[in-house]
Amino acid sequence: VIGHMFPVYRRFRGGKGVATASGMLLVLHPIVAPFAAGLWWLVSRVTGKAVIGSAVALALVPIGLAVLGRPAWEYLAIAGLSVLILAKHWKNFVRLIRREEPELSNVR
Repeated sequence: VIGHMFPVYRRFRGGKGVATASGMLLVLHPIVAPFAAGLWWLVSRVTGKAVIGSAVALALVPIGLAVLGRPAWEYLAIAGLSVLILAKHWKNFVRLIRREEPELSNVR
């Protein structure tokens, strides 16, 4: 996932870390993944902001693993990955605070 977030051939910029992490979550934790995706969809539709849905869904994933009683190393790895994904998208949060983040329906 980190390799997709910081691709060498794109000078460590851009990437598809969220998509890769979503696929990984679907394979490794098929119970948690649909809940995270559903929560992302619901929050994004209600608020009109994908970044808010993403933040809520990313918070749900480590909580879901803790509820399922996964090992501590697995919980910590997923929590760390969630924090890294959120940190990588800090510009979206800055735009959200400035009220410059586009509505979900206006994203092209």
